[in-house]
Amino acid sequence: MTLSPTEQELQHGLGNGRLKPYVQPKLELGSTALMQHSVLGVLPLSHFLSRLTAYGILDDPLFQLLHESAILLRLLQD
Repeated sequence: MTLSPTEQELQHGLGNGRLKPYVQPKLELGSTALMQHSVLGVLPLSHFLSRLTAYGILDDPLFQLLHESAILLRLLQD
């Protein structure tokens, strides 16, 4: 059985900045997103992307990830 966050939990997590970009070293530099859930722990994007799509709340997380990624890039460049 796989537990998934509810729409309310996703909205709460997004509103509290719990969606963060993570850079993963691979043969090619790749990235993903993880969300820190208060009960389920760290959830990979693949675990909740379909829920974001089903709930129609993809825009805010996309812009949040772009913002967080820009901050990360600035830090890496300094």
